[in-house]
Amino acid sequence: MYIIAHLQEVNWLAVGVTTIISFPLGMLWHNKILFGKAWAEDAKSKFDTNNKANVIRLFSLTALFHFIAITALACLIGKDSSALHGLITGFCISMAWIFT
Repeated sequence: MYIIAHLQEVNWLAVGVTTIISFPLGMLWHNKILFGKAWAEDAKSKFDTNNKANVIRLFSLTALFHFIAITALACLIGKDSSALHGLITGFCISMAWIFT
């Protein structure tokens, strides 16, 4: 019941827009110009046009997982918080789970 109450307070427009915006940001982040070359070397991956990956499945699952993560962050931040509170919460989550 507590989870449902949090989900009812989520700004779904903001979650949807943020999910969509995460794709161009990810494209820039993993581009060869920024960090793509270092990422590919570290992941032992190649920028290969002959890659046989299922692109539709890959991007669909990525969108789903981004949506879930952004929804969880929206529930954690709450509806009555400021942009600064959201920024601090996102930073703390990044430091605790992503960078470690």
